[in-house]
Amino acid sequence: MMNEGNKGEIVPGSTVRPTYTERKMRYFSISESELKTIGLANLGQNFFLAVGSGPLAFSLDIFKDTTLAESVPTKAAEIASYAQPICFVLGLIFYGGAAGVWLWRKGMVDTIKKESVDHAQK
Repeated sequence: MMNEGNKGEIVPGSTVRPTYTERKMRYFSISESELKTIGLANLGQNFFLAVGSGPLAFSLDIFKDTTLAESVPTKAAEIASYAQPICFVLGLIFYGGAAGVWLWRKGMVDTIKKESVDHAQK
């Protein structure tokens, strides 16, 4: 950002000084098949979360509409009494699937970390 000085010239607003840091990196050996499997697990987890979000949002919308409405027709209330719990449970099932895939992927990554050799200590 530039600021105008008293005489109309442009003066720099601030000075940036780089700071150098040092950190210790750990490297893990991953085979191509393990990398593909982890990538597919990420895809599966995102799929379950995306698909589960729809029914959960629809369930919340039905709940909001039936709760905040001044009057709900009896037929709509009857349909909502079935649709809202079904959508909620369906969304939870998909979120549970995402949690299962995440736990499986976490176990695989932990195994890779455990089996990798730390070359920095040699």
